[in-house]
Amino acid sequence: MVAKIHVSGLREFQAQLRAMDAGLPRQLRLALNAAAEEIIDYAEPGFPAGPVGPPGRSRLARRSG
Repeated sequence: MVAKIHVSGLREFQAQLRAMDAGLPRQLRLALNAAAEEIIDYAEPGFPAGPVGPPGRSRLARRSG
């Protein structure tokens, strides 16, 4: 079955994902976080070392603001 999604904003996108399957928003978030980690691993060597955020926050949270 192919689901057709028409989205006009982020809230609508999230609502339609939940309507298709309650677990889809979480799965999408995890997949996007994994992709972001790949990008960070690739880009990080090109940036100088230094403080990136308060201690106790995850690596991705520090970089995503």
